[in-house]
Amino acid sequence: MEKVDPDILHVHHLDFRFPPTYLERNRLYEDVPIVTAVHGFHSIKFTDGDLQKNMKSLISSNLCVAENLILNSTSVEKELEKFFSESLDKFNFYTGINAIDTNKFYQTSTDSNNTDNLLYVSRLEERKGVYTLIRALGKNKQQLSEFHCTLVGEIEDRARVETLIDRFGLNNTVSLEGRVPNLRNYYNSADLLVVPSVHEDFGLVYLEAMACGTPVIGTTGVPKEVIPSNDVGYRAEPKNPQDLYEKIKNSLDKNWEYSKIIDHAQSYSWSNKINEYKQIYSRLSKGRPIDIAQAK
Repeated sequence: MEKVDPDILHVHHLDFRFPPTYLERNRLYEDVPIVTAVHGFHSIKFTDGDLQKNMKSLISSNLCVAENLILNSTSVEKELEKFFSESLDKFNFYTGINAIDTNKFYQTSTDSNNTDNLLYVSRLEERKGVYTLIRALGKNKQQLSEFHCTLVGEIEDRARVETLIDRFGLNNTVSLEGRVPNLRNYYNSADLLVVPSVHEDFGLVYLEAMACGTPVIGTTGVPKEVIPSNDVGYRAEPKNPQDLYEKIKNSLDKNWEYSKIIDHAQSYSWSNKINEYKQIYSRLSKGRPIDIAQAK
């Protein structure tokens, strides 16, 4: 840090990365503002016992001197209010600045066929809803027309996934791809992205799919701004296979206005979000707050 002369310091996360940045700033650049990007509170939300207690204490201490925050989504904002309501008057914050690369994710022409192609893109683990998806398909496979579901992502417990697929007789209709290098081709080949996560701080995969013109299904655990209406997708109840199946069936039967889906994703393009960053940095460099009402 001694080799640069920054106007602003931008640090990611409020846990272990924050204290060194804060201390070095005070040592070298006392008047330079710090802005901290908050991607979520998984270290509290999905832990317990002493670990949860220690992480909450660390983040609480950091919040007292954090000054300026950029929050991932309204979901993260609600968690901030839930876990640290006593600290809300100690900093300024701006909500919602995630973006996708629309030069990488865009609609291409694909060959159509009579099979309904479902796509799941995420880690194959309980929290991401992959078992809920398999159960939804398995319990209702007779009610669905010809379909195929492709599961893309790292597999936490391959044996468990394969056992559940086998139990429901889905070996010929559900395939495991693991990690793949080019998601755009998968998004464009899919009729529907289905990722029924219990919780998402944001959910980039939904917007990546939408940028390719593919409607999506998440859950009510996905921030509303990501799936704001049934024009772009549906939000099912978490851990509810029957509700998920009904959302899948409705989606496959629906005549989508694909331009609306793409337009929503485009609003999260980096070209748009970079302008928001510029406004935030400009305000900070002039000693002005970045709260959501004033930053725009």
